[in-house]
Amino acid sequence: TRRPSDEEHAILCAYFAERQKSGRVKIDMVRVANWQRASCRRISETCRIEWADWNRDDRTQLVRKMKNPRNRNKNKVVALTPEAQAMLVELYEMRDQNQPRVFPYRAESCSAAYTQAKKVLGIDGLHLHDSRRDRATRLVQEDGYSSAEAIGFTGHETPQVFERTYLEMDVSLLKDGPRSKRVAA
Repeated sequence: TRRPSDEEHAILCAYFAERQKSGRVKIDMVRVANWQRASCRRISETCRIEWADWNRDDRTQLVRKMKNPRNRNKNKVVALTPEAQAMLVELYEMRDQNQPRVFPYRAESCSAAYTQAKKVLGIDGLHLHDSRRDRATRLVQEDGYSSAEAIGFTGHETPQVFERTYLEMDVSLLKDGPRSKRVAA
């Protein structure tokens, strides 16, 4: 049920940026962490994304080998959040023409770098996968998508699975009444 706070994300990214300056670090964890927070993808899915999987015009991405207990080789097209689309547009301009993958890193190495950063920074109870939960929850609570619409971004099969897995309603959001009935000021 843990979600990274904005402050924790900023602290982690500052740590990763400082480490990147050394020149010895090969993984751009600032970009990886920002992508994880923007995209609703698992780290293994992130590290498999190829430029050919991205449909810039439709703002979609093919997710290869999406986690599914009944179909280990499931491929599915999902919608990209506006932040994820913007990141891909930016990264596309500076991509290595000879590298087919967007994030050419091993998922295990990214997870290890994240775990090490948390340990050094004293951040407890947070996992890289919690960024997926955070973005999925914000799709509904902040962006106003229904669960049925949000699964278009996450790739879940049904809204029920999505709700059971990611939605833990923040009741403070209800203080101004239902989002669906609020009138824009």
